[in-house]
Amino acid sequence: MPLLYFLDSIAQKDDKIILINVNQENNLFDEEFVCNGTKPIELDNLSHVYVQKYKKEWEKHTITETTDLDHVVDENCKFSNFLAELIVQIASIEQISYEKISEIINLFFGINIPRQRVHDLFNKKIDEYTSMSIQELQEEILNGNIEFSGIVHYDEEYLWIKHQPYVRLTLLDAKNKLIIEDTVIPRYNFTKDYIKLFLEASLENLEVKTIVTDGYHAYSGIIEELEFNHQRCSFHSMKNLMDDLVKKHNGLNRKIKTLNKEIPKLENQIKEIEEKYKGQKGRTRKDDTQRKNDNAKKKKLKKELSEKKALRKKYKKILEEDDKLVKKISLIFKSKTYKTAKKRFFKLYRKLEELPEEIQKYLKRLSKYLEKAIQHTINKKIPSTNNLIECFYRTTLPGKVKKTFKTYKGLLNRITLNNIRWIRRCALNREK
Repeated sequence: MPLLYFLDSIAQKDDKIILINVNQENNLFDEEFVCNGTKPIELDNLSHVYVQKYKKEWEKHTITETTDLDHVVDENCKFSNFLAELIVQIASIEQISYEKISEIINLFFGINIPRQRVHDLFNKKIDEYTSMSIQELQEEILNGNIEFSGIVHYDEEYLWIKHQPYVRLTLLDAKNKLIIEDTVIPRYNFTKDYIKLFLEASLENLEVKTIVTDGYHAYSGIIEELEFNHQRCSFHSMKNLMDDLVKKHNGLNRKIKTLNKEIPKLENQIKEIEEKYKGQKGRTRKDDTQRKNDNAKKKKLKKELSEKKALRKKYKKILEEDDKLVKKISLIFKSKTYKTAKKRFFKLYRKLEELPEEIQKYLKRLSKYLEKAIQHTINKKIPSTNNLIECFYRTTLPGKVKKTFKTYKGLLNRITLNNIRWIRRCALNREK
């Protein structure tokens, strides 16, 4: 096949590469067959390759034969396998269209493979490739004596197949970053009961110490029922606080921005009036109506300027105080000991009525799950955030490709290929 590709690439427009089987041809001639032109064949888009046709007349019938390609087909299978493996390996690096893969192969090998052929070869090899890769990784994990840490991350993300919503549920080992379970289900199956069933089945026979999750309200009851220790992500907790404050802060920042434009205009107007009467001393004459009006206008502008400056100062002070409170709250999660975390929380909670409304609501919510939010201060091996699994999702299925899949199998192929790459690079620390 490589020779055929080479000959096909150097053939001119009207050239023909005719394949014959010498042994077969001798037998055909013995049976009174004669050559009867050629017939084009399709072997991986070879446009100049033909087979010899033969015919003979027998009892008013015409019998036709063509060159037997069994020996070529064997080679073709080997070469197609090579191409199929190459296509899967290219696709395993990144989500890439079949057209782009075809261009890459043409660039390096001079082989022009149509998109459909790339698609067929990919589907021919993908199951074998993933099966062998997973088996290889399993053996490497066993040989490397990589043990389950007992601390796991759990989260889910939403995906789409032909605009239909699906949910991906994932469990990761917090220490060695191995994937414990990763599955995709239709959105309508995603319920509180399914989450419990998923955790129970996936973690069966494993000695689980702690599960790290974000702040979804259903997790607390489920994990409690399963009798696992629970750590709530401090990053998501702080994000919830900032989500509460963002509307207020955006409004204040818009007002400050407007005042920053209005205050210089007022200052310029006052300055213009002062410049107009620069050098004129003493009281304003009773008959100088213009100056009286300008003085009244300047007085009014100064009052307005003073009010706007006071407002700006007030708004800035609110923002500064909120920022200080946010930093104090973040210190609760950054505490080195459980005792310090509790002390910092209750120091703020005792002054609850003096705090802004948004901070009050947040601290009241936090008081209900404080113990679950500071488990990492008791056991230093417990991560304070669920960021590892967020990184896993961004790496194995970036947002830009979440809505590009047309079939369930296509989505699973992409996830499987990227998961294999994750384990090699992140869990086993090797570049391959």
